Amino acid sequence: TILLTKSMKEPLRIELEVTNYANPDGSIGDITILLNAENSNNFFRSGYALTTGSYYNNCTTFYKLGKPIAKTEYSPLVSGKTYKVVIELVNGHIRYWLNDEIILEAWDIQQLKMNPELWIGIRTWNTRMVVNNFAVYQTQ
Repeated sequence: TILLTKSMKEPLRIELEVTNYANPDGSIGDITILLNAENSNNFFRSGYALTTGSYYNNCTTFYKLGKPIAKTEYSPLVSGKTYKVVIELVNGHIRYWLNDEIILEAWDIQQLKMNPELWIGIRTWNTRMVVNNFAVYQTQ
């Protein structure tokens, strides 16, 4: 897990390019964006975790405080392919794009407020990941 910048107020947009490389056995890990992450071992349970490629590249899930709030059994990750990842959070409406295609969205009617004392970060599991062109900003 890498904590990249402090959280910002909504509306929020995060953009980055990510390439994951499969292990010799062919398994590939996830791309996970963390919002409101704590700088501790509990980073996954303190805010939102928006993930694709989970459980051996079998699903895309949004977690809130460590519990799933939206999920699909769709995960398109391919080893060595670079993906443009975009996350938007606007008044509880969460959208996750991969290469200009929305792969999951949800409406959290009891949304978490972004806390400037907490972090925006990225993580993967048991996979080599390359991240480029990270940007985070407030939208109008």
